[in-house]
Amino acid sequence: MGRFIDLKLDPASKTVLKGNSVGLKLSGFSRDQPQTEDDLAPLVPIDPTVDVLQPLTPIAPNEEQLVDFRITGWSLNGVSAPVSNPNGSLNASKSTATYKAPNAKPSVNPVAVSVHLEGKNARGQTTSYTVTSSISIVDSDLYLLVKIDGTTHEYYQYGFNGSIPPDPNNISIANCGTNGNNGVALAGTFVQNGSTLATGFALEVTNPAEGTHSLKCLYQQGNDDVSFQLGMGQKYYSLGYTTRTQVNQNCNEDLHCSEVSVTFITYENKTMGNVRGFFSGTLYEPAPANSCVSDIPHVFEGEFWLKRAD
Repeated sequence: MGRFIDLKLDPASKTVLKGNSVGLKLSGFSRDQPQTEDDLAPLVPIDPTVDVLQPLTPIAPNEEQLVDFRITGWSLNGVSAPVSNPNGSLNASKSTATYKAPNAKPSVNPVAVSVHLEGKNARGQTTSYTVTSSISIVDSDLYLLVKIDGTTHEYYQYGFNGSIPPDPNNISIANCGTNGNNGVALAGTFVQNGSTLATGFALEVTNPAEGTHSLKCLYQQGNDDVSFQLGMGQKYYSLGYTTRTQVNQNCNEDLHCSEVSVTFITYENKTMGNVRGFFSGTLYEPAPANSCVSDIPHVFEGEFWLKRAD
């Protein structure tokens, strides 16, 4: 991208309570002097008050190199700003914008806020670029979000902030507390029609503290655990998994722990303490019975902001 490096929207992703706002800005760096052979010319932040991104000093001419980037506009789910509709509102000025979430979760969630740019080289040829931020809108400011195979499951910690479930017969609830094993447990459950389990998620981390943790399951002499359940026995994914290899008439099995990381941005080790962070990795679904097939991987990620109940 010529003299512009690491163009991105900040934040690249964000979770926002319905009715609240978030500011966005195009960030990155431009070269403060012509590019040299070692490519170590100093960098300066992009000026947020302009819509034409130019370095402080000129770049050595190159017919193929883009000589500038111009911001051509902003959009919300493809609709040009300024815009206000059921997906929220977006107002922009040059390299900054403000998105306000609607008072009810939109049907398309998360929403996409994009800034559109056009670059031009010395020949006058133009190239278009789009940089996008993904913004999720939630019903409550205490939540557990779990995305598995591209589908997001939402759970809310009702009661702690005065909120109540909107539908007592279809409840998606989150909990957080100690697990009696020097760890913290986060759980989410979605019950439909008053009694039917739709989804369930559980995460246990031993010796939680602010920072990033790589989970260790029983196969690694650890006590961490993650699981996801879809329906009443319909699907079950776990941290531990088995690989199987056919050798002549035998099926060799090896036990493993999946790679999962959990980052605590905030961990207040007390009752009603804030527990905030995110996680990502792979969970495994058991392979069909009586088959020499390895367990099936499912990529997952998520974030949480909860109160520790005990």
